[in-house]
Amino acid sequence: MANNSENSIKVSPDQRVTPQTQEEADDLNTVYSHEHEVRERCYRDCEKKTRQRIKRENVSPSKFLRRYFIRTLDDLDQE
Repeated sequence: MANNSENSIKVSPDQRVTPQTQEEADDLNTVYSHEHEVRERCYRDCEKKTRQRIKRENVSPSKFLRRYFIRTLDDLDQE
């Protein structure tokens, strides 16, 4: 199959398909847009979960400094 980028449609990041009819082209565009939408939604959901996880951890300044100090000592011990 020749890779003619003028008439081909991007199906996934590394694949291109040359449709034979307009109906086939519309179907491929629909599938690609749906796949792209699902990936974006998944990315946003994952980002939202990590953001919430970080927000939930409320640490007082003294606890933060204590943890930081202990981690630093552990790192020095490992070296």
